[in-house]
Amino acid sequence: MKLPSPQWRHAIAVFALLLLHAPLHAQSTSRPASDSTPTVVEVRLIDEGGKALGKVPDNLAIQVGSPLEQRRVADSLRALYRTGDYADLRAVVAPVEGGVRLDFVALQNFFFGEVRMEGLTPPPSEASASAAM
Repeated sequence: MKLPSPQWRHAIAVFALLLLHAPLHAQSTSRPASDSTPTVVEVRLIDEGGKALGKVPDNLAIQVGSPLEQRRVADSLRALYRTGDYADLRAVVAPVEGGVRLDFVALQNFFFGEVRMEGLTPPPSEASASAAM
């Protein structure tokens, strides 16, 4: 087996030193304090006019006191969509004292997927009662 030429050994050595230096340099850089993630102070579920649409569900990924993270906001939007109660959802962040307020602005769905009638007594049968609706 033939050994690499001195020029190649020099290039490999320089490349190895650069590789060793890169992780050290990447680790030594830190984010300035001004870029720190704000804390969520309040979470609301509102309509376009700012009227509350009810209590914010407890099972959302983002909660009061947690840091504002894009992944958690997206997970919370998906959870609200899954309920089927809201459409056209969006998240709006507003700075407030002590952190940020997160508003989920939504259009409320008023849809009944199934209507059941129980306890019908003759003369109307279930078929005639359904036809009458």
